[in-house]
Amino acid sequence: MVTPANWQPGQPAMVPPPKTYEGLLERQAKPNPQGLECRDWYLCYRQMPPTLD
Repeated sequence: MVTPANWQPGQPAMVPPPKTYEGLLERQAKPNPQGLECRDWYLCYRQMPPTLD
């Protein structure tokens, strides 16, 4: 997971792009079972779990 400088708890975090072509194909075929919200093959987000304060 990657978070921008102004990220706040509760906001989705960016997921790094796939490292392989096979990973790319899997992400395009099934983004939702992985819990991803994708805007394109290289730009996906995942909701972070709530903090345990």
